[in-house]
Amino acid sequence: MVGHIIENDAKNAFPFMRRKEISYERRKTMYNENINFDFGDQNGEAEKREQSVRQKLKEMINKGGDPTLKKFEKEAKKRQRKEKIKKTVDDGIKFFRENQDVIIMVTPVALFVFGKSFSILSKALSAYKLDREIHFKEHTIYDRSLGRYVTLKKKITTDQALEIESRKQAGEKLNTILKDMNLI
Repeated sequence: MVGHIIENDAKNAFPFMRRKEISYERRKTMYNENINFDFGDQNGEAEKREQSVRQKLKEMINKGGDPTLKKFEKEAKKRQRKEKIKKTVDDGIKFFRENQDVIIMVTPVALFVFGKSFSILSKALSAYKLDREIHFKEHTIYDRSLGRYVTLKKKITTDQALEIESRKQAGEKLNTILKDMNLI
């Protein structure tokens, strides 16, 4: 992890800076002796970052502030995120500049393929939804006495629908009619 302290654990990292009775010179030497930030060297920038962190720490000591490990970890994480984003953007720009001719040739083809595949998928999805809706209408019937839809084994024919309607008007329950006709 960027900015973590190698030689000291988190609890004992900055106790000398919290004591007011130790002189500034002693705190400065203790800081330089005990703390080593590991930033991972990338293009020789590690030393500059370490110096900037040390400078910030010295400024906080001069102001009488209470530097904590969490603040430095937050700053290190933020710096790491910025570097990662910057590196990604730079790599993208570099790739575009190196492969500009290929990108110009491939982009229209890729857009065409994407558009066609999108239209094919949307048509297939709408057909699937329509089939599902038709199947639902043909293979379910609403039973008011139960207050829910009843799933049928097979599609109702016209003759069966007429028989169901006449038996319902005679006062039979829909559930018993469907059981007698072996539809559920």
